[in-house]
Amino acid sequence: MSNEPTAKLEYLSSETDAMIANGNLIGNFDNNATWATCLGCALMKKTGAKLPAPCSKCFSYFCYN
Repeated sequence: MSNEPTAKLEYLSSETDAMIANGNLIGNFDNNATWATCLGCALMKKTGAKLPAPCSKCFSYFCYN
């Protein structure tokens, strides 16, 4: 977790490693194999382009509506 106080100025290597690892897990949706494809679908949807078939499954899994 990266929930560290802002007044803390020095961190152990293990603390910074854990914060970076946490950021990576957030960025790739906890190592979800379909996340990159689904992110691409979301970007394509904003362009108005025709979406490939996997996008409907992505939207039903990751989106609320």
